[in-house]
Amino acid sequence: MQLYDLIAKRACKVPKKTFCHIDGKEYSYLNFNQHVQRMQSAIKGLNRDCSRVVLDFDEKINLLAGLVACNREKKIPILLPIRKDRVKDVDYKVIAGKAVELNSSCILQQKNEILCQKYVYYSDDVQCILFTSGTNGLPKPIELTFGNNYFSSKSWNKLLDFSKNDNYLNVLPISHIAGLSIFFRSVYFDFTVHYFQYSKKLLLDYIQLCRADYLSIVPKIGYDLLNNKEASEALRRLKTLIVGGDAINRLFFSFCRDNEINAYISYGMTETSSGIAGYFINEELVFCQNYVGIPHDNVKIDINENQRIQVQSRMVAKNCKINSDIYVTNDIGVIKDNKIFFKNRSDQVIISGGKNIDIGTIESSLLQFNPIFNFVVVGYDDLKWGAVPIIVYENNRILVDKLELKKFCKRQLPRYMMPKHFIEIKKLPYLPNQKINYNEIKQIILGYLS
Repeated sequence: MQLYDLIAKRACKVPKKTFCHIDGKEYSYLNFNQHVQRMQSAIKGLNRDCSRVVLDFDEKINLLAGLVACNREKKIPILLPIRKDRVKDVDYKVIAGKAVELNSSCILQQKNEILCQKYVYYSDDVQCILFTSGTNGLPKPIELTFGNNYFSSKSWNKLLDFSKNDNYLNVLPISHIAGLSIFFRSVYFDFTVHYFQYSKKLLLDYIQLCRADYLSIVPKIGYDLLNNKEASEALRRLKTLIVGGDAINRLFFSFCRDNEINAYISYGMTETSSGIAGYFINEELVFCQNYVGIPHDNVKIDINENQRIQVQSRMVAKNCKINSDIYVTNDIGVIKDNKIFFKNRSDQVIISGGKNIDIGTIESSLLQFNPIFNFVVVGYDDLKWGAVPIIVYENNRILVDKLELKKFCKRQLPRYMMPKHFIEIKKLPYLPNQKINYNEIKQIILGYLS
């Protein structure tokens, strides 16, 4: 299947039409295409034998233009996580395969001219590589094809029926599938995206400023808006509020229903090119914790013999499918009343604020704090974040300075992996077989939090 570069096409046919706004600055198709052309010139100056290019940019315009430029130059762009989310001492270029780097120092200036050139892509070719948290704590590269992103965009359009006059507010990171998938939808369905850095204080201003029709958030952002009358009024004016990255709680469900907010709760992951199932809150009579929802068009979701949720779709990433576009997730599922529910993860990963956190990675870092430091790290359910990592440690064999321990964690871990609580006790509880008594640990945490 062939796909065409619609940005290049529109830069010729409707050059002055607004393509997007980035941090308040407007970019027409012509403006954006000129940025892409500058990136193309820079890519041509890189090692021609290398098929993969790492896009190491903080600026959203350079990241998006670099992605399109790589596609045109038949290179595979690798989008790194934002700097504060990168795992320390991990070489992302090595994990994703041999690659050269494209950064701000590489960008060449050239005349602002428009060349009406036609670019053709093939659906099975890799369009970009994103990273997600792997089961062993190391970032996992996910290869998304042109077809993956096209069929994902198409399924979302069938669900929401985008209009060319729509304004979509995007406050999610572009290096994350939740943010990048909105870019692809805008390319295929010609609506305008407004990209802003998320700010709890400014979110409502952003909604009003761009006259948003759609807004995508993770549950943690939604919880920040609870009991806010202005927020409920602003969200009610949206065509749809899309919530993904983790399950919602009962409070948020009631908040949306009571305030007549048209909220869609999405289930999906990087490996499935964004959401592949979900439900509208106003169509559900009662709250059902961890309900996966109704599969999107041309998506089949089952539970296999190991109780893991299995997805069959053309949205399954190229390096994740086992056969016939099937991907077996790490999510344990259960069927109740002909509905599929997410039960828990089959590994040590918890989801906190829409991000995967591997408990083993935190434990490995803490082992470097002190050889005889005795501790345990657990994921604990949290009303606001979904789940949070908590350290419980004993302070009888060595004197542990809690402030120094926190400073150590800040140096060693990405911000989103930072433990939420540091609980000091005299001695860790053990079972007769000398394994940690996690039931008692949970009671200790419960007592501490209460």
